Amino acid sequence: MDWENGRRQTEQYQQDVERCSRQMEDASNAPRQVHDDVPDIGNPIGVMFSFLGPAWAEMENHQRRIEEASDRVNAAQYQLQNAHSALMQAVN
Repeated sequence: MDWENGRRQTEQYQQDVERCSRQMEDASNAPRQVHDDVPDIGNPIGVMFSFLGPAWAEMENHQRRIEEASDRVNAAQYQLQNAHSALMQAVN
């Protein structure tokens, strides 16, 4: 009787091992399967935002012009301060 119980338990363990092995294999394949099932949306997104290329270049051009104007304003302020300082020295 003990031998029969041991044999049944061994068979049950083998079935459990086979079942768990299949589940583990399925689980290890799941991330790859999920990745494969995800649609590639890169191209549609790229098409949706393709208008940004020219707009981005124009924005960078405007930004460069703003920086150049800011540099000219700073230079003019510096010259004005120097002229004011020279005037004050001449008056004193």
